[in-house]
Amino acid sequence: MGDPAYGCVAGLSCDEVWKRCYPQPRKRDQPCKATPTCAAYQTAPHCSNCAAGLVCNDYTRRCQEPPSKARRTCHDSLPCVWNATDPAATQLSCERIRNECFPKPRVDDTPCVTSSECGTGLTCEVGISMNECYDAPRKMGQPCNAGNACASDLACDPVTYRCVGPAGLKEPCGGVQTCKAGLSCHPGLQRCLPAPRQEGQHCAKEPGLDCAATAPTGEPLSCDYLNTARCVKYQTHATTSNVAGAHCYPGRPCIDGLTCSTSDLKCYNNPRTVGEPCVPANPPERCGPGLICRDDTHRCAPAPIMGEMCYPGFACSAPAYACAGDFRVCARAADARLAGEPCATGADCGGSAGLVCDATRYPYCAAGSASARRVK
Repeated sequence: MGDPAYGCVAGLSCDEVWKRCYPQPRKRDQPCKATPTCAAYQTAPHCSNCAAGLVCNDYTRRCQEPPSKARRTCHDSLPCVWNATDPAATQLSCERIRNECFPKPRVDDTPCVTSSECGTGLTCEVGISMNECYDAPRKMGQPCNAGNACASDLACDPVTYRCVGPAGLKEPCGGVQTCKAGLSCHPGLQRCLPAPRQEGQHCAKEPGLDCAATAPTGEPLSCDYLNTARCVKYQTHATTSNVAGAHCYPGRPCIDGLTCSTSDLKCYNNPRTVGEPCVPANPPERCGPGLICRDDTHRCAPAPIMGEMCYPGFACSAPAYACAGDFRVCARAADARLAGEPCATGADCGGSAGLVCDATRYPYCAAGSASARRVK
C-alpha cells in the first residue's frame, strides 16, 4: 500500500501547493518556490528550488529560463540574463515601467531614467510618458529640445520636436524645414519645388521662385503671376495659335518679335502687318511701312492708291497720291493730274499742257480753252 505518510522517494520532494512529488531541484515548467531570504533576483545566480539556469517565476510559480533577449517580459522574479563572468557578453536589465529586457548600458531608442544609463554617445531624452536613449547630437527623426540639439545639418522642428533635414521635391517645407539643393520652398504652397521653376509649376516674381529662362524644348518661359501664378510659355502669334494659346497680358508676354494688342489681348507682329489690330499712338502697335491704321476698323491696311476710296483717317499713299475733293477718291498730287482725273481748280491740272478744270464737266481735268473752261 506504500508509505502511509505519502512521503516522496529519495531525489524527490513534495510540493506544498500541489501535494505531488517532484525532482529536487525542480525542472523546467515544474512548480517552484522562491527562497524568502534571497531578494536580489537581478544578480543572484540561484534563489529558488529550481535547477541551475532556471528561475522561479513568482507569477506562474513555475521554473523557467530567464529572458535572454531584448524586449522579452521581465519582473522581479523573472530577471533578465546577466552574465557577470563575461564582460563582452550583451548584458540585459529589466526596465521596470514596461517590464521588458533592454541592453545595459542602454542603446539608441531604448528606455532610460538618466543619461548615465545610456551608452557612449547617447543621452536620455525626457518624454511625456517614457524616457529614451538617443544619439547626442540627435539624428534624423529623433526627438530634440533646447537641451538635446540636432546634428549640424539638421534642425529641430518646433511642432513635432523631431530632427528634420532638408525636404525633397514636393515635400512639406517652411520654418526650420528647408529644401534640398536645387529646390526652394514655395510660400503658401509650403512645398519644395525646383529652383528655377519649370513650365506649369507655381512661381512668383521673387529670387528663387521665378521661372527658368526656357522650357526643356527651348521656348521662353514667364511667370503668369497675375492669373495662374504658374510658369507658362511666351505666347505665339494669334493667327497661328489656338485662341487660348495666343492670349497675352502682363505676366504672360508674347515671344520676341510680337507684342500684345490692347484691343484683344493677343499677340501680333511688331510692327503690325495687314489686317492686324493697331493703335497709331502706341509704337508697339503701329502699322509697318506702307500701311496705315484705318479709323473705321482699327486694323492695318495698305494706303489707297489711284482711284481707290479715301477719307480722313484713311489717306492716300503719299506723296504720289492725295484724296481729291468730295469724291473721296485717290488721284495724283495736285498740279500733276491727267485728263479725266478729279480737280477742284485749274491748278490741279497743271501737269499736262492744255488741260483745264472743265466748268461744264467739273470737276475733272479736260482739254480745252482755258478762257472758256477754267473754273472761276
